[in-house]
Amino acid sequence: MIRTMLRVRARPGCADAVESAWRAVAGQVGALPGNLAQDLLLDVDDPYARIVVTEWADGPALRDYQHGPLAVRFADAVRPLCEPAGSGSYRVMRDSGDAGTTVFVDVELTVPAARLAEFERGYPEVKARMARVPGYLRENLLREPGSDVHHIFAEWRSEAEFLRWIGDPAHARQEAGPIAPFLLDIRRRLFHAVADQEMSTHLAFGGVR
Repeated sequence: MIRTMLRVRARPGCADAVESAWRAVAGQVGALPGNLAQDLLLDVDDPYARIVVTEWADGPALRDYQHGPLAVRFADAVRPLCEPAGSGSYRVMRDSGDAGTTVFVDVELTVPAARLAEFERGYPEVKARMARVPGYLRENLLREPGSDVHHIFAEWRSEAEFLRWIGDPAHARQEAGPIAPFLLDIRRRLFHAVADQEMSTHLAFGGVR
């Protein structure tokens, strides 16, 4: 399985239009052969950022989408609405890969609206603690629009370092501390970075320039 994540940053006043442009094609993307999922996420720390997520059964299905009319239509629609794409704005990941490659971890959790303030107070402290963990690189807090579902999307230097950390029963107390109650019921998925040349191939096509 392959996941792609395209980060776009809307120009002031254009965020709703970016969301509308994605909704106009999302259902059709979902009907394409080999498409497994498609979603739009918000960056909690950046009100102008939107992350388009797609998942595909295999490389040919992704390439058919990349070079097909729906990707072109979406790119043409959002290009005037968004700032120029920066380095790292497009990521391609697989659910399996070499042990030494960079890995991305998507932790899906629910934060009830009544406890959102509690979570928002504790999360910055947890993020600061994580910066000291060997192998941890960075993360973003994302949210599904109109939902209590959040995603902590983290990048690690290698799978071995992530598994070493997650295998330590003390890590939840040491790092997760203030938000540990929100991590009792989570969905965790691990992805491996795809070779740079594949990412560059799509980014050259990829629309939001």
